[in-house]
Amino acid sequence: MHVITPEQEVTGGAIIFEVIEARVGKITVSGNEHYDQDNIRNALPALVEGVTPSARKLSSNIRLANENPTRQMGVVLAVGEAENTVDAKVNVQDSSPHKFFLTLDNTGNQSTGMYRTGIGYQHNNLFNRDHAATFNYTTSPSHTNNVTQFSVSYRLPIYSLGDSIDLIAAYSDTDAGTTSTVAGPLTFSGKGQVYSAHYNYYLPRQGNYTSKIIAGFDHRAYLNTCSLGAFGAAGCGPSAFDVTIHPVSLTYNGTLTKPAYIFDYAATLVRNLPGGSRGSTADFNNVRPSPIGGAGARADYTILRLNGSLSGVLPENWQYRFAANAQYTADALVSGESFGLVGANTVRGFLEREVSSDKGYVFNAEIYTPELASSLGMQSGSFRLLAFIDHSSGQIVPLAGEIATRTTAGSAGAGFRFAYGNNLVAKFDWARVTQSAGNRTAGSNRGHISLVASW
Repeated sequence: MHVITPEQEVTGGAIIFEVIEARVGKITVSGNEHYDQDNIRNALPALVEGVTPSARKLSSNIRLANENPTRQMGVVLAVGEAENTVDAKVNVQDSSPHKFFLTLDNTGNQSTGMYRTGIGYQHNNLFNRDHAATFNYTTSPSHTNNVTQFSVSYRLPIYSLGDSIDLIAAYSDTDAGTTSTVAGPLTFSGKGQVYSAHYNYYLPRQGNYTSKIIAGFDHRAYLNTCSLGAFGAAGCGPSAFDVTIHPVSLTYNGTLTKPAYIFDYAATLVRNLPGGSRGSTADFNNVRPSPIGGAGARADYTILRLNGSLSGVLPENWQYRFAANAQYTADALVSGESFGLVGANTVRGFLEREVSSDKGYVFNAEIYTPELASSLGMQSGSFRLLAFIDHSSGQIVPLAGEIATRTTAGSAGAGFRFAYGNNLVAKFDWARVTQSAGNRTAGSNRGHISLVASW
C-alpha cells in the first residue's frame, strides 16, 4: 500500500491523497524438493494473484504451515514488475514427508521389564494437504507378551480458518503377571482405551508473542482384571473395578520468543462429564471408596492445570531452563487423573509415577554447558552436558476417613543431550534422590535413558 498526491487544484486548504493498495503480481516457489507447488499454494490461501494480501492472514497461514516438521517456508514480498503490484517469493526447506522411527527408554518396572521399545511411522502430507498421521507400537523387549501399546494420531490443518484439529486413539494392555502372597497368588492386568479430539484456535500473532486456545474432549476407559487367591476379585478391593472418564477441557497457551530467551506457558481447565458405561457416581465410588463407607471420588470433578517453562542463553554459550507444572482440584480423583510427582520428566531418580497425588506441583531447574560437539570431532551433531535439580510436592484431597498428608520428592544430578543430524536423539540423566518418597530413600540413585532414531 502506498499514498500519492494526484494532480489537483488546492482550494479551501484541502488536499486530496490517493491510497493505492498493491495487489499480488507474480508468485514463485523455490527450494521445494518433496512438496509440490500445489501443496505450497494450498497452505497459503491468503496469497492469491490479483488480490491485495492481508499481512495478518498470511502470517497465520505461515505459522500453521510451519507446524509441519518436514517442511518450513517463508514469504518475501517485493515491488512487482507491473505497476501497483507486489511479487511474492515463497522460500521452502523440506524433507521427505515419510518418517520411520525407533524408540528405547527405561520407563518400565520390575514386573513387566524396565525397558520399553517402540516402532512408528509418520506421514506428514496425506492427500497432498498436509494431513499428518502417526502410528506407534510399544512393548517391553523382555516381556513382549505382557506389554502391548498402540496409538494413532491424526492432525488436520484448516488453512482457510488458520486452525487445526488433532485426533488421537490409543490402546494399552499390560499384564503384571502373578505374584505369590500369604493370601494366595495375586494376578493383575490392566487395559486402557483413549479417544481424544482437540480443536486448536490460533489467535493473531502480536509481535514476538503467539497464542492459541484449545478445546478438547477425551474418552478414557480403565479396565482392570484382578484376582487374589480364593477371594478372587473381591480380594483386590478397588483395583478390580473399571472406570471411564469423559473430561472436556479448555486450554490457553502462549509463547513469547525473544533473541535471548523463550517463555512458554499454558492454563487448562478440566471438567468431567459423568455417565455412560462405567462412568457413574457408583463406578467412581468403587474405584476410590471412602475407607469408612462415606462418599467416594466425585464423577463430576474439576481440575485446573498450569505449566510453564523459561529457557535461554547465558554468556559463553551456556544455556538454562526452568520448568514448572501444577495441578489444583478440590475433588478426590481416580488414579487416571492423579498428578504424577516423580519420573523421567518430573522428579528424576524414581520409577514412573510411583508417587502421585490429587494436587501438587513439580519444579525443574537445568543448566547446560556450551556446545561440545566440535571439540569431540563431531561435524554434524550436538552434544551438551547438563546439571539439574528437581523438586515436587503434593497431597490428596481426603475422603471421609483419609488423612491429607503432604508428600515431597527431590533429586539432583547430571546428564547429557546428544543429537546426530536429524536421525538420532539421545538423552541420559543420572539422578540422586535428595528427598525420600515412595520406595526411594535419600541417597539412592537411578539413571534415565531415552533414544529416538528416525529416518
